[in-house]
Amino acid sequence: MTEYYPYLYGYIASRISSLADTEDILQETYLAAVVSRTTLSDETKLKAWLRGIADNKIKQHYRRQAIYRTRHTGDSWDDADEALPVPDTAADRMTAEAALARLQEEVSRLPDIFRGCAVVSLMCGLSGADAAEILNVPVQTVYNRVHKTKLILREKLEDIMEISLETFAALLDDGKTQVERTCKYLLTFYDLNDAEKYEDIAALLLTAPVFAADSPMAHYIIMQYCTMAMRVMRGPSRDTLRPALKRLGEAEFRLAEKLGLRGILDDDTGEEIPEAQFYKSFADFYSAMGDTEAALAVCQKIRELGDLSEMQYAMVLEDAGQYREAIEIFRKEIEKIDPSKPSYDRYMANNRISNCLKALGEHRAQLEYQLKNYDAVKRGIIYADPKANAEFLGGEAYYLAMTYASLGEFENMMKYLSEAVAVNKNYRDWARAQGAFAKYLNNEEFIRLCGTGEGRPYSIRR
Repeated sequence: MTEYYPYLYGYIASRISSLADTEDILQETYLAAVVSRTTLSDETKLKAWLRGIADNKIKQHYRRQAIYRTRHTGDSWDDADEALPVPDTAADRMTAEAALARLQEEVSRLPDIFRGCAVVSLMCGLSGADAAEILNVPVQTVYNRVHKTKLILREKLEDIMEISLETFAALLDDGKTQVERTCKYLLTFYDLNDAEKYEDIAALLLTAPVFAADSPMAHYIIMQYCTMAMRVMRGPSRDTLRPALKRLGEAEFRLAEKLGLRGILDDDTGEEIPEAQFYKSFADFYSAMGDTEAALAVCQKIRELGDLSEMQYAMVLEDAGQYREAIEIFRKEIEKIDPSKPSYDRYMANNRISNCLKALGEHRAQLEYQLKNYDAVKRGIIYADPKANAEFLGGEAYYLAMTYASLGEFENMMKYLSEAVAVNKNYRDWARAQGAFAKYLNNEEFIRLCGTGEGRPYSIRR
């Protein structure tokens, strides 16, 4: 059981305001575990079992504190053996919600070096060694920063330190709530991207881990947003912000990994998400960051898990700019797919080949694969939901219009651009800002469809 000593220490310390009390509760936890060891039926659940004992000891600690206070205020809680009621009213929950919001607010205001320690060590309960690995600093530095962080937070949060832990801990431990909180906080990402406020996007992502607390899925989602940010950023900001986003995304995935990627269920299917799926996203993250060597190293991890597809490997090559090699693999993968059956993999392979050919400037060859995907979406064999199908068909039409514009084929360009605008009026603004359509901005037919003005760049869909 001693192997979990650092974890339990960090877990208890994140919920107790006194280091002395933390050590006492830790000793009580181990004593209770030794006494009741025979009640543990499954050794693989030892960590969770110990954490449950620690939770009970923490609750007892706060009950003792409350009883001590009420004895000195004349309230009726005089019996040390009587348990305090668990807050379960809407008002109690709002109090806990408010306290949690205060905690998140104060942690988000910490300087970067302390905020990282607060999330990794205090909120997630990781050992000094694991925290040091994720933060890429010496272990002693972690200990020093954690100590300083606790002093700052105690000063800022003194008025809520005595909140009843039953409701407060339940909020912190609710993984789904943490995912929802994180996703809600990150919703601003899309508006910031539309406004091209890339520095604000970086600031948003850097503070997001506070809302993820100890949910591995929430931290994994933040890593995915870092990938998305690198995909949509333009101009000098992309290179300027890349180092910070790379450090954040890498740390977030490693943190999710330490907290445990296995056992996470898909909200839609209720089935466990394969571990390899997380690493596939991590490989995509490194590709977006332009670190091909790291992306290939993660591909090796996926291979060890027995789930590395040639498609995944080709995507890494594509991001590395090795377009010819990637195209060859994508084509071979298409040959393996039964042509008589609908296939999303074939759609994705065609899309990737199209992107590679576009990067090579081979627009006529690119057009062949775009038309295949347009036809597949139009026949409804890719997206079953009619609304989603219509939306994606508009996107396929818009990309076809761009390619025809690059080829100078005005009639075909207008045909598909009109179809895209009929699905989503935003394509008018995006077309006016897209370089491929620049030579048509003064064309009367183009103006009747898209209007005049500078427009705004194409944005990711919500």
